[in-house]
Amino acid sequence: MNLRQKITLGCVAAALLFIAGCFVHGYYVNRHFERGSAQIYGVVTSVAVEHHPERSYRVNHRLVRNAAYTETVIEYTYMVGGVEYQGKTSTRRVIPRRPSTGDSIRLTYAIDDPSLSRTGFEPVFKRKP
Repeated sequence: MNLRQKITLGCVAAALLFIAGCFVHGYYVNRHFERGSAQIYGVVTSVAVEHHPERSYRVNHRLVRNAAYTETVIEYTYMVGGVEYQGKTSTRRVIPRRPSTGDSIRLTYAIDDPSLSRTGFEPVFKRKP
């Protein structure tokens, strides 16, 4: 086995380990939510709109194009048992009314690990008073 084959084999092994790690992490997070979760409202702390332009690249002599898209990234905080937690969510969906800093956002957190939260992104925002 020459050096090039060893490097290729190492890269493939690293990629497989990364993919396996992603699956294990996703399973771990989902198990927390299956054990029990609760819905509360958090406060939006930051909203960013990121536009990603169209991208083209070649794969085995074929041209592959990724269409342009716009992503909305929302950061929020929420309180559980007197402790403040932070969360972040993003979506490519069109949001009928983009939230602003200080608005409320409905989210679900895992009861046994409140630092894990998700919005499920049926966006329900309440205007600040």
